[in-house]
Amino acid sequence: MPTRTDDVTNDVQNPLTKVTLTVAGGADGHYSLYEDDGSTTDPARSATTSVDYRERGGDHQLRIAPARGRFAGQVTQRQWTVQFGNADSPHRVSVDGRSAQWRYDVATRTLTVDVPTRSVHRGAVVDYR
Repeated sequence: MPTRTDDVTNDVQNPLTKVTLTVAGGADGHYSLYEDDGSTTDPARSATTSVDYRERGGDHQLRIAPARGRFAGQVTQRQWTVQFGNADSPHRVSVDGRSAQWRYDVATRTLTVDVPTRSVHRGAVVDYR
């Protein structure tokens, strides 16, 4: 489930540049983040970002696809924060195959991974074991 990482007063003055994805562990899942210019239903003026979660054995992987589509006013850069709920303390955490910044809250069993800011047209793979 995507939410804004920071509280904002309105969408116009605060574009969606920071998103937190909350993942409930226990089963595979899929989500599509839909965005548009706010003034039309024309699909040619929108973008969709697919998010897929998979569990295999002790491996947990979240794939954030590059945004498909473009529209006027679309943000070009985004910082993702991923919160895995019902998570065991990890042995290894990576973003795109490289060691990542992360925090684990033992009381809530929540693993939080920070994905560095990147183009909305560049995907990311967050993996932990």
